[in-house]
Amino acid sequence: MSAAPRRTLAALIVGWCSGPFAVACARSVRAEWLAAGRDDADLDLVFVDNASPADQTPWLARLAELGAVAVRADENLGYARGMNLALAHARPDAE
Repeated sequence: MSAAPRRTLAALIVGWCSGPFAVACARSVRAEWLAAGRDDADLDLVFVDNASPADQTPWLARLAELGAVAVRADENLGYARGMNLALAHARPDAE
């Protein structure tokens, strides 16, 4: 019996003025992933700040410290286009 193929998950998060919630969300996703016995290297977290008017730099830095790719959009793209931007920054092997 062969082992199941290794799979990578892309967790895409789009937010607007939601820095502390984004950090909590990223921590929660990572904790659940690890609790399920999955390898941390197989989790690809991507957060898009949808051009928040308030400075989100400290929160984006915290997300990066958690291993997330943190992207700041130049304009508010709306949810769907924000997700497309997040997907564009996800690893190509992620599902």
